[in-house]
Amino acid sequence: MLMSPREARPRPARLPRRRAPRPAPVFLALLAFLLAAPALSQPAAAAARFTLETDHFYVHFDEGYEALAREAAAVAEQVHRELAPRVGHVPSEKTHLILLDATDMANGYTDPMLYPKVVVFPVYPTFFSPYGSGISPRLHQWMRFVILHEYAHALHLDMNEGVGKALATLFGRVPLLTTPMLDESYAFIEGFATYQETIADLGGRGRDPYYAMFLRAMVLDDDVLRLDQILGHYPLERWKPGANVYLYGYALWESMADRYGDDVLERFNRVFARTRSLDATFKEVLGTTPERFYQDWEARLTRTYRAQILELQAEGTTPAQPLGGRGYVPESPVASPDGRRVAYVTVNGPVAPALRLLELRPGAPRDRQLLAGVPLGPVAWSPDGKTLYYARVDVEDGRTLTDLYAYDLSTGREQRLTRGLRAFGPAPSPDGRRLVFTSRDALATRLLELDLVASPPAGPDSPALREVAPAEGERQLLASGWAPDGSWILVTSHETGGGSDLLRLDPASGQLEPLVVGSRARGGAGVVHENAQFTPDGRFILFDSDRSGVYALYAYEPASGRTFQVARTLTGLFDPTLVRDDVGPSLVAMEYTSRGYRLSRLPYDPSRWQPVDPAAPRVAVSLSPAALSSDPTGDASARPASRAASAAGAESVQGEVRPYSPWSSLRPRFWLPLMGMDEAGPQPGALTFGYDAYQEHAYTLMAGYGITSGRPTFLADYAGPLWGSRQAFWGIGGGQQTLLDPDGTQGTVRRDLYLDAGYSWPGIVAATSFSARAEIWEEQPVSSGGAPGPMEPGQALTVGVNRLRTWPVDARSFDLESGLTMTGLRTGAGWNRQGVLATLREKAALRWNLGRQSVDADLALGTSTLSDGFTVGASSDWLRGTDGAWTLNAAGPALEGRHAARFTVGLNGQLLRITRGMGTSQLFFDDVGGRLYLEGGAAWASLDGAPQARYGIGAETSLTAYVQYAIPLTLSVGVAVPVNTPDASTSVYLRLDVSDLLGAAGRLLQGTRPGGPSILGASPQGR
Repeated sequence: MLMSPREARPRPARLPRRRAPRPAPVFLALLAFLLAAPALSQPAAAAARFTLETDHFYVHFDEGYEALAREAAAVAEQVHRELAPRVGHVPSEKTHLILLDATDMANGYTDPMLYPKVVVFPVYPTFFSPYGSGISPRLHQWMRFVILHEYAHALHLDMNEGVGKALATLFGRVPLLTTPMLDESYAFIEGFATYQETIADLGGRGRDPYYAMFLRAMVLDDDVLRLDQILGHYPLERWKPGANVYLYGYALWESMADRYGDDVLERFNRVFARTRSLDATFKEVLGTTPERFYQDWEARLTRTYRAQILELQAEGTTPAQPLGGRGYVPESPVASPDGRRVAYVTVNGPVAPALRLLELRPGAPRDRQLLAGVPLGPVAWSPDGKTLYYARVDVEDGRTLTDLYAYDLSTGREQRLTRGLRAFGPAPSPDGRRLVFTSRDALATRLLELDLVASPPAGPDSPALREVAPAEGERQLLASGWAPDGSWILVTSHETGGGSDLLRLDPASGQLEPLVVGSRARGGAGVVHENAQFTPDGRFILFDSDRSGVYALYAYEPASGRTFQVARTLTGLFDPTLVRDDVGPSLVAMEYTSRGYRLSRLPYDPSRWQPVDPAAPRVAVSLSPAALSSDPTGDASARPASRAASAAGAESVQGEVRPYSPWSSLRPRFWLPLMGMDEAGPQPGALTFGYDAYQEHAYTLMAGYGITSGRPTFLADYAGPLWGSRQAFWGIGGGQQTLLDPDGTQGTVRRDLYLDAGYSWPGIVAATSFSARAEIWEEQPVSSGGAPGPMEPGQALTVGVNRLRTWPVDARSFDLESGLTMTGLRTGAGWNRQGVLATLREKAALRWNLGRQSVDADLALGTSTLSDGFTVGASSDWLRGTDGAWTLNAAGPALEGRHAARFTVGLNGQLLRITRGMGTSQLFFDDVGGRLYLEGGAAWASLDGAPQARYGIGAETSLTAYVQYAIPLTLSVGVAVPVNTPDASTSVYLRLDVSDLLGAAGRLLQGTRPGGPSILGASPQGR
C-alpha cells in the first residue's frame, strides 16, 4: 500500500476523560483465534512439509520430495565432513537445510542471522546461466555443488571471536552484533564459498573457462576494477562479470592460498572475526595492506593473461564485425527462415528484459523490442517465419515458474502454449504442427512433444502432450532443433560428472545416439558442446564449445561425422546462427567483451574450416598463475591433499521423517538490552525477535520499565501465513508505548491492539496487493511532574488495495503505482467522533538514460465525512524521511478540511558519478543527484465552497551512498519556497531516504530474502 493504515487515519481529537464500552477486544480476540487456529494446526498446504533430522542438519522439504531430501541430507553430511576441517569451524547448533520448490531459477542462499540456515531451490541451472554467473555445464552434480557453496557460507559466517563472542555469551545470537563475518565484504564472503566449490573438484567456477574469459578480457581491454569497487554489491552502471564479488573474491582467496598456503585462510577468517577490519587482518596475517595485496594480484594476473593472449594471437583469430544487440547479454540469437532477421532475448543490462528482433538491412540494422517481461532462450521460429516460440517467467501461486509462449509477429499478440509444465527450450517441427520442449521435474528434465493444432494452453494432463525422452537422474536435456527432413531431433545433454554432448534423438523410439561427445559420462573430457543449430540446408550443425579452453564456434557434419573449427576470437564466441542478406551468407554470434556480450558478424566459408579431433580437446586455463604452471591438466590427483576431490555421490540417509513444525526454529535466540526514555526519565528494556526456517512465521517482543514513572512499556507482534497460502498473511500485535513530544517532557501513552490480514498477487511487470487492519487503542497525555490527562479510546478498520505496473521499453520505463485506502473510525468518549475517510494516491514516473533522469508525479486525493478529516501541509521536522501523502516542504499554515488534494511534480537528474569507496570500509559513494519540483495542496470544507490552497517550488541535491557493502542511503539537502504564502519564509531541510533498505539488497540478493549470500551472480536467470 502507498499508505499504512496508521498514516491514513488522522489523529483523534482529545476529549474529556471517559471510559467507553469496548466490545471490540472480544471481537478481535475471536477473529484472531479463527485465523490462527488453522495456521498453527498446520492446514493442508503447511501440513505437506516434513523434516528429516541428521547429525548436523534439519532437512525440511515439501511432500513428494522425500527421496530428494534423503539424498540431499547424505550430501550435506558428506559436505560437512569435508568442509568443517577445512574451514576450521563447526556451528554451535544444527543447520536448517530447506529444499524450497518456489522457482525455476536455480539458486540457493544462506541466512546466518538467528541460526545457520541454507535454502536450496531444487532445480538445475538452465543452459544459459553461465553468461553472467560462470556456472557452466562443466559442473559435476548440482545438488552437491549448491549445498557445498551454501554450507561454506554457513560455516564461514558462523565464525565469531573477540567482542562478538563475548556479546554472544551474554546476549545470545544478536543479528549483526554477533555475526562479524558479515562485515568481511561480499567479495570475501562470496569469494570464499566460490573458492571452496572450486577446490572440491566439482566443476567449480574458479577453473571454468568462463572465469578465465572474464579476466582475460579485462586484461585485454585494461579494464580491471579497483579494489573499492569490487568489495560490495554496487550498481557501477556497467557490466559486472561473475557479479564481480564472486569472480574477484574467488581470485583473491585463490591468490592468498597460492602464495601463503591453504592454512592461512582459516587464520585470516579468525583474525577478521576478532578485528572486524580488513586492514587490520591483512596487516596481522599477511603483513601487507589490502591495496598492496590487490596490486600484486593484478600484476600477476596481467602477466599471466598477456602471455595467453599472445599465444592465442599467434594461433590466429577470426575477424568479427560488431553488429549490436541490446543489453549486456543479447543471448540465444536465431535467424529467421529467410535469414534476414535475428530474434534474441536480453535479460541482463541497461535495457528492459525483453524479446527483441534485429532486422538486417542496408546500413545500420534495426533493433526493436517485441515484448517485455522475463523471456528465456532459446528462441525458435515457426517454419513460415510468422511466429516466435520462447519460454517466459511467470508468477503463479507465489512461485516464479517458466512456461512456453508464442508471439505472432503480424499482430503483436502473445499466446500461452503451456501451463504448469515448467517448460523451456521450444523446437518446432519442420511442418509446424509439433513443438518439442524441455519440462522440469525437480532436478531432472524430460522432453515432451506438444501438438500445436490442439487448443492451448496445455497442462500436465493434456492429451496434446507426448513424452519423447524420459527423465533420468540429474540429466539435463534440451531440444536444439529438428533435422530439416523431420526425421530426427538434435538434443543437447548435460550429464552428471560434467560436460555436455550433442545427441541424435529418434522421436518415435526415444533412442539417443551420440554425435559430438564432451561429457565424462559418455567418455569425454568433461568439456561443453552447446547452443547447437542446424544450417538451413541441414548440412552442418553449428555450435559453440570450450574444448580448446576458449569458447569458439564449431560445425558438425552429420553426413561425414566430422567436426570443424569455424571461428574464434581472443575472448569467446557463443550461439552461432546463419544469416543471409544482401552481402551473402554470414554467421551472427554472441561475442564477449570486457563490457559485456554483443552480437557480431563473422565470415561463413566452409572451405576454410579446419577439421578437429573432438576426442582430444585442450583443457581450459585456470585463473591462478600458479595453477597454470603446476596443474595444467586439471586432474584432481595432481592437487595437494588439502584440495582432495569430493566424493562422487552420496547414498540417501535413512531416518525418521516427521511433520515440519515451526516452533523449534521460532524460539528466541537472543535478547538485546535497550535504553529508552519516557516523560519522567530512563526506561530500560529488552528486545528479541524470531522467525521460523521458512520465514513465514515471525514475531517481535519488547518490554521495558520506566524507572521514575513506574510505567511498563511492551510490544508484541506476530505475522504468519493465512490458512497456509503462499500469498496470504495475517498478523496480530499490540502493546503500550510512550510517544514523546520533541521537548522530551511531555508525550502520549498509547495502548493498542491490532489485527492484520492481506493477500498479494505478485507478478513480473504488474503486482497487486490487498490488506486490511482492525485496530483499537487508548491514548492518554502525560507530562513530567504532572497528572495524566484523560483517556481517549479509538477504534478503526482500514482496507486498502495497491497496484504497481511498469511499461519498460529499451532503456526507458513508465511506472505507475496506485493505492486506494478506506478507513472507518470512531474515537472519543461515547464515540462522539465517527467517520469514514477515503484516500486515492497515484505515483507515476518516466525514467530514461539508465534511470539517471526521470520525471515523476505524485497525486493524493481524499474525502471524508469528518469536518477535519485531513490536514494538508502540516509542519514537519527539518530531518525528514519519505514524504507522506499530505506533507508539503514549503512552509505555510496547515490546511484542514473534509476533502483534500496534494500534488508534486519533479524533474530528477544525475549530476555527478562518483563510484568510489573509502578504502576497504563499508562506505561507498555512488552519485550526486539533483531535483527541481513544484508542489501544492488544498483542503475544502465543502466541494461547493472555495478551497484553502498553497503552493511551493523547491530544489534538492542528494548524495547516494552505500553502507554495509550493499544498502543504499540517500541524503538530500532541500530548499522550498512558498509561492502564494507571503508571510511564510523559505525553508531548508534534510531528507534521509532509507526506503530501499531491504530492497537494497535489491542489488544484493536479486529476489532472495534479506540476510543471505546466494550462489549465483546477479542475473534474472539465476543468481
